Amino acid sequence: MLEGLSTLTEMNAAGRKIVPDGAPVDFVPKKWTNVVLKEGEVNKHGWEFALLHEARSALRAGDLTVEGSQRYAAWDSDLYRSEVWATRRDAWYSEQGLPRDGESFVSEYLDRLHQQTQRVAKRMARHKNPDACVEGEKLKLTALEKVELPPEALAARADLVSLFPLTGLPELLMEVNRWTPFTQELTHLTGRRPPSAEREAATLPAVFAVLVAEATNLGLATMANSSGIPLHELEAVYDWYFREETLRAAIHHLITYHGTLPFTPLFGDGKTSSSDGIRFGMAASDLSGRHLPRYFGRRRGLTLYNHVNNRGEHYWVDVVNCTMREATYVLDGLLYQDAPEIKEHYTDTAGYTDLIFGLFTLLGFRFAPRFRDLPDQTLYRARKGADYGVLSPTLKKDIRDQLIVDRWDDLNRIAASLKDGLIRPSILVSKLQSMQRQNPLQQALQELGRMAKTLHILEYVDDPALRRRVLVGLNKGEHLHSLARDIAFGRQGRFHDRGYEAQQNRASALSLVINAIAVWNTRYFERAQAALAHQGVPVPEQVWQHLSTLQWAHIHLNGSYHFTDITLNADFRPLREYQGPRLLRAAQSSASERADPTSMPEEEGLLDPIQLSLFVEEESDL
Repeated sequence: MLEGLSTLTEMNAAGRKIVPDGAPVDFVPKKWTNVVLKEGEVNKHGWEFALLHEARSALRAGDLTVEGSQRYAAWDSDLYRSEVWATRRDAWYSEQGLPRDGESFVSEYLDRLHQQTQRVAKRMARHKNPDACVEGEKLKLTALEKVELPPEALAARADLVSLFPLTGLPELLMEVNRWTPFTQELTHLTGRRPPSAEREAATLPAVFAVLVAEATNLGLATMANSSGIPLHELEAVYDWYFREETLRAAIHHLITYHGTLPFTPLFGDGKTSSSDGIRFGMAASDLSGRHLPRYFGRRRGLTLYNHVNNRGEHYWVDVVNCTMREATYVLDGLLYQDAPEIKEHYTDTAGYTDLIFGLFTLLGFRFAPRFRDLPDQTLYRARKGADYGVLSPTLKKDIRDQLIVDRWDDLNRIAASLKDGLIRPSILVSKLQSMQRQNPLQQALQELGRMAKTLHILEYVDDPALRRRVLVGLNKGEHLHSLARDIAFGRQGRFHDRGYEAQQNRASALSLVINAIAVWNTRYFERAQAALAHQGVPVPEQVWQHLSTLQWAHIHLNGSYHFTDITLNADFRPLREYQGPRLLRAAQSSASERADPTSMPEEEGLLDPIQLSLFVEEESDL
């Protein structure tokens, strides 16, 4: 292939239109031979196409390398070297609680898989698991029934949010910045010392204006017309203050502050999370954009891959190729984020591969994806020849456990390199997945993933609580996407940026605004709860687990924007007046009455816009 590339370079330099005699053709795939070689002669167009296609595949797999490149270096070039791994090995196994001996790990894991398979088979045979059955050679599962939120949770949410003061997005950001100055993380590119108070006060309105312009996707020119701040000031602030590292630092600042609030633990412990992609079309031609007719028609688009935990903290966002499988990017957010440590992670079908299952197992995360194609999944036997009752037809293959044992130490070297930040997980995963020739280490990682996947599927079909937990976690991600769509309304929701850096800045600004909304809502939930308790309407403690910090019906996201400093008595704005228990009675009404929120009884009066939107949103909840 290298000889072919050299030949192609010489042909281009000399302007030749015929492939010279002796040009290499060994790289041509067998299925293309008849196209490239016609009657003993080499077809130039077919030869060039085959060469460039195979070169691209070899670059992705790491068979061809580019000097000085991280993405196109040898796949193992950034892993721990043997001499360094020798000093890291003992600490790694101790930290992860893994045995040094791969045989003992595999034996223990297969015993666990064997016992779980027998347990699930017995329960299915005794009809103790009515949701799962075997038809032919496929395992099928009945979908979970939709669970309505408890009436007291609906009423409590409506009552609480109805007390929130109506606010514009700029005012919300400025108020949160008063509580915790996250804008201090947006430092000047050449700044060597903190700015003076006068300089900071003069720059702050433009900083907020650029942040809102980026998050709403309006652009700086539109924001200049709306806010009255000169365009050149906004451009200067964007160029000098808005970078990926400063925006991520501001996001981390807000998440850390959110974790210190007394009401935050009521929404979750922050140790479970989900990830999913939200797609945006592109109005400009860019190398990172891809055609995906299902979502973009004839246009190009990209994907924002988001991670959100059960507190509503949006702790990771990345701009990725919309045609790549989302599983490639799952571990980036889990290993590079600064939020509380995640123990359990959920994705949909696009978020998993056997490789990812294997890496999750080595890294110590519980991976719990939801399978849309569960009947088509290949399940693996823990022991050859064992009788697994009704599940026997579904267990079609054996685990090649010796592969894992032989390469156990190298597998952990890969995991340690990822955990310690030597290489970005998405780069390594994409290289392993694109290898044309199966690498023994890659095969061992896949076999480990197949063990973990089979065990997860058996636990998933046998545990309704796990399935419900996965569903709730994924719904939080969908709720986040709804908020992100409403915030980024500008330019019809399409990105106009041509470069990755500008696209990532826009995505990070959107994430920063979402986290600011979560912080603002959490603090006002606390004040609204105290106000309701003072009115003799205490909020039951058990309903908080059903509420979300991502509420936005009370926030004006569009209109004209003003960035003059707000005036507050103490740290908060006054709450709105409590309208009484009419929302509680409305929440207990029939589903048909709630479907038409405008047809309320006359004596109840009309709902204000906040209350009306809450009722309309119910149909899209869990």
